[in-house]
Amino acid sequence: MRRSWVQWIRNEKARRQRVAGGPTMNHPAVGEHSLAPSLTGVSVLVLAGGRSRRFGRDKLAEPWHGRALLDHAVSVAGELSDDVILLTPYEGPRLRRWGIRQVPDLEPSPGPLVALRGGLGAARHRLVLLIGGDMPTLSPDVLRMLVARVSRGSPVAALCLGDQPQPLPLALRRDGVYPFVHHQVQRGERRLRALLAAGNAALISEGEWRTADPVAASLRDVDTVEDIVALASY
Repeated sequence: MRRSWVQWIRNEKARRQRVAGGPTMNHPAVGEHSLAPSLTGVSVLVLAGGRSRRFGRDKLAEPWHGRALLDHAVSVAGELSDDVILLTPYEGPRLRRWGIRQVPDLEPSPGPLVALRGGLGAARHRLVLLIGGDMPTLSPDVLRMLVARVSRGSPVAALCLGDQPQPLPLALRRDGVYPFVHHQVQRGERRLRALLAAGNAALISEGEWRTADPVAASLRDVDTVEDIVALASY
């Protein structure tokens, strides 16, 4: 299954180059980021369990640049890691064709922190990236910055927008954060921001991460139909 997944990414990369005459500035071909090599010892968790209430239909299945929205995030994850896990909804798994491990919610809409707990328990590597399935323009360069911070010992690394830490994407040390996440879930917490409120996150300043992502594409997510329209420039 792993071979077919990698081949799919390669075929999609070649197809985009044929259609566009080469990678473009606004929407790079799959795998045409400046950091093409996979990260070593890093699992990637892809949040894919939301109900898309504000969108009005399944936003992760919404077509964008010829593919479902979720496919874009999964492609970036597959370029970076040999251990990609979809955190899927209680109602059933998505994207069976990818052959990627899936960890379903154990109840309807439990919240992202509960999904993260399940993903951390399944991750093969001690360093973990958490991304949203509704974030189709993630920069692998920025994700690598996050991984570099936790590889130095920080339990959590996040991007700042202005002076505000952002809940996604995140990098985490699996063994360092799992007990905290489990405790917070037991207390009824469901938000990812609980990880940032603990006060021990390594924060990457906007000035630093924008050197790799000047247009802040890595913070773009899709909650409404208008958000899809706003992605037209990418």
